[in-house]
Amino acid sequence: MRGRLTLSLAVCAAAGVAWGAMSADIVFEVLPAETVLPPSPDAVTAVTLEVAISTAVDGMQGWSLGILCQNSGAEKFFIANAYEHPDLATFAGAGYTGGTLVPGRPSFDTINYYTAEDLVNYAAQAEVPNLYMNGGFVLNDSINGVPGEWAAVTQGVVLDLFLMYTLPASENFGALAIELGVQGEAPASGSVVFSDAIGSPPTAVVAVFGGYSYPPSVAAPAEISFAAPAPRFIRGDFNANGVVELADMVSLINYLTCSKKPLTCLDAGDVNDNGAITMADPLAGMRALLDQKYEIPAPFPACGEDPTADDLGCESFAACP
Repeated sequence: MRGRLTLSLAVCAAAGVAWGAMSADIVFEVLPAETVLPPSPDAVTAVTLEVAISTAVDGMQGWSLGILCQNSGAEKFFIANAYEHPDLATFAGAGYTGGTLVPGRPSFDTINYYTAEDLVNYAAQAEVPNLYMNGGFVLNDSINGVPGEWAAVTQGVVLDLFLMYTLPASENFGALAIELGVQGEAPASGSVVFSDAIGSPPTAVVAVFGGYSYPPSVAAPAEISFAAPAPRFIRGDFNANGVVELADMVSLINYLTCSKKPLTCLDAGDVNDNGAITMADPLAGMRALLDQKYEIPAPFPACGEDPTADDLGCESFAACP
């Protein structure tokens, strides 16, 4: 922790203007609401989310919010970086960069970054990026963010200190871009939630209209999960004993002509890998076993995943745990 920054969202209201902002008119959410990742037990996968603001009311002057990672069994689940969303970066306000007034930027946008230890210790301080640049104070200190392994971040924004620009009624206006680092596999998961308990004193989750703070409606947490690993099997090994032999072709013929009992791995019987089990499959298997000029498609002769999408499926295969 290298600094401390306190945001005040006290901005002056224009005289005689009536503000009717209510919680139902303002929605904060993290998008996309659900992300399913392939299993990644050995490496960190990057996931990009965004904090979006929707308002049915004109005149939003700013906001503050807190974002918290909640891990449910993943090997790693952290905020790798958080920075100003492109929507906000091109907002038609007027901000200072390097001591110079730059039109087209919000007047104030700051992000604080918190480790898990900071949260346990109720830290009032946090990592604050690039407070000084070219000898001047940088109000827009969140352009590039701070890479790390953060448990939470807060953001505070004043769109225009001169009150010339406010956010009109908008849908999914981007406030904050969040890069996650995620590692694990099913059934592990994680979520990204809004929190008003980050820091000391904590940062409130509010929108500002006319100098007054309004609590927004907050969407459900954004969920991150892992897809179940693809089933592994041996093509042609219909009885799932780990070896493809004539007995498998006899069992397959019996299945086609007599039993048709439910099976847990139909993919194993699709010897020619055409997406269906027909009498051509045991014939293809016998041909491969007897004259060795026909090769059974993968996965064969060892366990593996089906490289071809079809509707047969494989729920379990005893020889390939």
